[in-house]
Amino acid sequence: MTENKTASTTPKSFDFKELTFAQVMEDVEGRRPQLKEILQAKADTLERVRRLESFSKEREKELSSIKSKGIEIERLAHLDALTELPNHQAFVKEMQAELMRASRYSQEMCICLFSVDKVDEIYDKYGPLTRDAISKVIANVIRTSTREVDICAVYSPVQFAIIFAQTQQAQAALVAERIRKKIGAQVISYNWESFSITASFGIASHPRHGGSYEDLLAKALESLEHAIERGGDRVFCF
Repeated sequence: MTENKTASTTPKSFDFKELTFAQVMEDVEGRRPQLKEILQAKADTLERVRRLESFSKEREKELSSIKSKGIEIERLAHLDALTELPNHQAFVKEMQAELMRASRYSQEMCICLFSVDKVDEIYDKYGPLTRDAISKVIANVIRTSTREVDICAVYSPVQFAIIFAQTQQAQAALVAERIRKKIGAQVISYNWESFSITASFGIASHPRHGGSYEDLLAKALESLEHAIERGGDRVFCF
């Protein structure tokens, strides 16, 4: 009787590994549609990410192009179209910036204004369009006669300007004299005629003649007027 009782109470043995595997397989089969949806959703998400990255790259290129065009437009807005020298607006901006640097570091700097002598007589004799030929010749002369740190500009239709950074008045006068001689040595050809020109120069320096743009400009113009009144073709500074 005891043996029979023991046999009836012994639990039936199970293969747990086989049972677990079967359950997993059944679970996978049941979840396969869900897994497919999940994978499809992930694929759609990845595709959207790729499209977004592609769009971002294209947008970055567009913005870079727009920025480059904007910089180029701004640069051209500050150039004289004929000579490609900085125009009056750019000259004023650079002059004020250079004055700030010179004042901050207690440095000397100079401004030189000059114009072609008897330009009205030249226009009357050879025609008003000779201005273009004259301006191009002068622009080339001052470009090749100054340093990279110096700023050459068109101050007005008949006047040019040079900002001499970290330069004493005597040094600026020497450079202006060299430019004057080079201008006088040029032969300008226009409409089958050749002629030469001369120029007058006026120089002002910081801090000798003041610390503001207005002070230096007024003194440079006054010096230029003195050079013209004395017959032209000369450099004058106080």
